Amino acid sequence: MSPPATTAAGRAVAALPLLTATASSAAIAASAPGAGRMLHVDGLRALAALAVALFHFRGYLEPLVAAWPRAVDIMVRHGYLGVNVFFVLSGFVISHSLRHARYSPGFVARFALRRQVRLDPPYWVAMGIAIVSLARQPDVPAARLAWTTLAAHVVYLQNILAYPNLMDVF
Repeated sequence: MSPPATTAAGRAVAALPLLTATASSAAIAASAPGAGRMLHVDGLRALAALAVALFHFRGYLEPLVAAWPRAVDIMVRHGYLGVNVFFVLSGFVISHSLRHARYSPGFVARFALRRQVRLDPPYWVAMGIAIVSLARQPDVPAARLAWTTLAAHVVYLQNILAYPNLMDVF
């Protein structure tokens, strides 16, 4: 048996096993950006988001739409369904990422706060753009821009509280 390795100060340290080529490759892969991500699910979510975007821009793409094959046009006309696909896939990703979590009130609060910090600011910016756009139009019903409607939108309760949507996409 060989003597234990020592530090510069002369203290004994446990010998560490050497990494094999397979283990070191796995360690490098695990530390790579995007490690642990399900790229195929990310790709499906990207396709769902693209379908929704094409659905909304279809009216602006009329010259291109005429040249699309019929199957593509049918898919684009039904692009609104990408919202449902996106949310189902996102729910899967969230539940998959939490499968080994230890739940506690603190964990749930931190999880909700992280989601809010990531998702609310872009939503509020989009709402601000919609409000400015709607305020410039003379034929917008006052109820759509009432402070109660806007407050309900800020906390995602407009449908539950039966307030009108700012725009169809909200």
